[in-house]
Amino acid sequence: MSREVATKESVSAARQHLLSLGITPTQRNVLEITGGSMSTVNSFMKELDEEGRDMLGPGDRTQERLGALVKALHAELQLQAKETIIRAAAENEKLLDKANGDLEAVQQDYDALKAQLTEVDQKCEYQADECAKVIGENNRANTEIAAQARSLAHTEQARVLLETRASKLERDLTRRAISKIHTSDSVASNWELQRSAAFRLPKEMDRKRAEPITRVAHLYKFLPHSFKFANTREAIGVFRLGRFQNRAVARLSAWRC
Repeated sequence: MSREVATKESVSAARQHLLSLGITPTQRNVLEITGGSMSTVNSFMKELDEEGRDMLGPGDRTQERLGALVKALHAELQLQAKETIIRAAAENEKLLDKANGDLEAVQQDYDALKAQLTEVDQKCEYQADECAKVIGENNRANTEIAAQARSLAHTEQARVLLETRASKLERDLTRRAISKIHTSDSVASNWELQRSAAFRLPKEMDRKRAEPITRVAHLYKFLPHSFKFANTREAIGVFRLGRFQNRAVARLSAWRC
């Protein structure tokens, strides 16, 4: 396609259209309507301005001056706006740099805090493991203590039972000792009686032996001769009785020794 070429008529029509819309005609907005090149549009707009000034009277020239003043003011305002925009952009650039610096510092702080948090988490995990170990050891210790307590309770019961048995055994032994003492006293008393009887027995035996002999002698002296044989037999019996008593005394003496 061939590029559209602006003409003087098209430029004039574009200017009138923009003025009807309340828009100040400029080279750029006229060019957007007519097309063509910037130099062509600029040349046609200058020609139209010259023609217009030649056709205007004093009042129209005042209006033209006002239009020129408005254009100048517009240009000044645009320049100020550009400067304001540039300053704002510079300020924004500074603020953005500062914000980037702050963000970098915050990122560094975040990384440091993250590293500290990781270290704290590791320490917490280690301490949790240690606590679990301590709890396990405590549970085992409690179990052992409970077992020892039960063992001590059994031991205490056994001790009480042993003390009861020992007390009973002690009472039995004391009773037996007392019984033995009484038995010993009785045996000693019997022994003394037997010993005294053993000492008296020979004399008693001598006296007993002497009585038959005396009786026989008396019989021999006073009884008739016909009774001598009977008395002799009685004397033999007494003699045998004496022999039996002698043997009993000998055995008693041997047992006493």
